[in-house]
Amino acid sequence: MRDPSQPDQPPAQDTATVELVVRYLNLYRVLLSLVLALLFLLPPMRDFFDHASQGWINGGTLLYLYGALGLVIWQRKWGPYQICRQLHAGLLLDLLCTTALLLGSGDLHSGLALLLILPLAGAGMAMRSQMALFHAALATLMILTLALNGWINAGASMATLLAAGLHGMAYFGTVGLALRISKKLAESQALASTRGLQLKTQQQINALILQRMRNGTLVLDAQGRVQQINEAGWYLLGMPEKNPERLSDLPEGIRQRLEEWRGNGQHNPVPLRLAGGLPRIVPRFVPLDQQDRGAVLVFLEDDTSLNRRAEAISLRILRTMARGVAHEIRNPLSAIHHAAQLLEESPLPEEDRSLLEIITSQSLRMDGIIEQLLRVSMREPAQIRSLDLVEWIQHWARQQNPPPELILPQPPFPSVQFDPEHLRTLLNELLDNARCHGHPPGQAAHITLTLLQQPDGTPVLRFCDQGPGIPANEDQNIFAPFFTTATGQEHYGLGLYLARLLAEANLANLDLVASDQGACFELTMLRSKTTYNENIQTNHRSSS
Repeated sequence: MRDPSQPDQPPAQDTATVELVVRYLNLYRVLLSLVLALLFLLPPMRDFFDHASQGWINGGTLLYLYGALGLVIWQRKWGPYQICRQLHAGLLLDLLCTTALLLGSGDLHSGLALLLILPLAGAGMAMRSQMALFHAALATLMILTLALNGWINAGASMATLLAAGLHGMAYFGTVGLALRISKKLAESQALASTRGLQLKTQQQINALILQRMRNGTLVLDAQGRVQQINEAGWYLLGMPEKNPERLSDLPEGIRQRLEEWRGNGQHNPVPLRLAGGLPRIVPRFVPLDQQDRGAVLVFLEDDTSLNRRAEAISLRILRTMARGVAHEIRNPLSAIHHAAQLLEESPLPEEDRSLLEIITSQSLRMDGIIEQLLRVSMREPAQIRSLDLVEWIQHWARQQNPPPELILPQPPFPSVQFDPEHLRTLLNELLDNARCHGHPPGQAAHITLTLLQQPDGTPVLRFCDQGPGIPANEDQNIFAPFFTTATGQEHYGLGLYLARLLAEANLANLDLVASDQGACFELTMLRSKTTYNENIQTNHRSSS
């Protein structure tokens, strides 16, 4: 036995469409039965038909009214369950009540037979073709039976048989037309469902592409609302705790660039830095509506990524040139140095021997400069990753002899983005520079490393010594290549230049800052990316 709690198999359309058809048919039956009750049951309307049998009319009207109300209750109780049974029961109710009314009226020309047109049209819309045509055949058989009965027993004219045949043709025509419309509707629904699924898939692909883009993207509608923002855009905006919802929530620099673009249609190529420790960006705007510039797609291009690609190209060029220069210079340089060594073994006047020492020392210095050039040019591109700076700096300091003094902040301290090998080389260069210059004469260098944060949370590493400091007239040249204040062939003026190159390769800044004593360098680094999903979850938890 079928479980009534289980839904019937859907007929020609999906269950929601069939349920809607049944609901409207039930509403039609209730309204029609009320109208019939007013027409046939009230005293002024009882003589509406000649030769009418009031018993058939009263019974058919009351059956229709109670049956329609029962169908409404049935549908409200079971909903989409037993939907086929509700359809069949409603059509049988229409057929029985119409038969009773036609028997009571005694006249096929009364028009009551047309009451079956709308229920049969609903059957064609909601049922499969075989069942819909079956109900049309039942209705035609009923109307022909009544017409033949009237022609045989009541002496009705042939016009009655003709009217019955026309009514049967109308029933089948109505069902056929409804089946055709139902088929087209089902095809349209299937096509719309397929297109909707394709559109949803395309939207998911587009959203995934936007999230994975290296450049930040924001979608602004015509009212200035932020419809979408990807992870890169959230990071380039400074990783706000709450995602921007309106144009007014975006940084002032982006709003100004947007107003300029809307005014003159030109992009400003000058990079912006929205906050300390963030990469510089170049905002670019693309209108989503070609008629006006209301809805806008905003691209936040990371200027540092462009610089990094340019640096990779320049590194390849520099590496090739350095190898060629080293090969072409070292060969004659080796010959000069070898010749100087041979001359040292020969008896020479004292004044010639001093010249020989100059040749030897300068050739060694030249060879050291070539070695440093190769060292600068052969460095690898930055492999930036998240780094726990507090733990890393403690490990690095323990490897130094003597270790520098560390001043560490209270936890938590944000992780940074940096290549560990680049950071090791950078600090070694600063350490070598401090041990050479950063101490009073005759004393050992005292070096202090301090970790701190700027007001906006940007991590900073401060490297200070207790030496004489950098003269004011030389602080502009301190990072220039081959600039040095030391004498001797071991100093080539490339250490600080290499340190700044490594900082820039890791999207950081290395600067000389003012200090009461000695030289003080600050390395400003990027915070590690807290993932976009973690930020969304944090916002959700805080809002709930």
